[in-house]
Amino acid sequence: AVLVTPGIARPANGPVLLICDRPYLAFAQALGILVSASLPEPGIDPTSAIGAGAQLGSQVSVGALAVIGAGARLGDRTVVFPGVVIGPGAVIGEDCVIHARVSIRERVQLGNRVVVQDGAVIGSDGFGFVRQADGSHLKIPQHADVVIEDDVEIGANTTIDRPAVGETRIRRGAKIDNL
Repeated sequence: AVLVTPGIARPANGPVLLICDRPYLAFAQALGILVSASLPEPGIDPTSAIGAGAQLGSQVSVGALAVIGAGARLGDRTVVFPGVVIGPGAVIGEDCVIHARVSIRERVQLGNRVVVQDGAVIGSDGFGFVRQADGSHLKIPQHADVVIEDDVEIGANTTIDRPAVGETRIRRGAKIDNL
């Protein structure tokens, strides 16, 4: 079968035509039905490390060798794949998927239904230096907040830096490609 817009004629002996106003959208929806997500079952792998005061919502999955920092919070049904590091005080919303080897630094906030692909780093230091009188560089401390709103997807090996002041904010529904 082929998804097509109205008005496309079926060629003789051609495929069945499924007529719809938005074929690409229908294609995406069909894939969502036909291809199942391979998310792990809820549970905490015994090789993971959960810091003091960390709060895990119901039906959370934490994979092998994942580290959840002290005071961090994970919302209901959030999936943390193996090798993920979530820093102290980080807040992860509900129904998030954090893929392998992601680093979410201290105090970073992720909204609900956020997907972070493999190897991404969120909340690392931004690039901030000032040249001193002797020509050397003095690092400008990067301690402000990173906020990722709801329904954001962050591609593999992407970095989202922490600023010196203010905040880095990724707005609701944003999609960031790999790298």
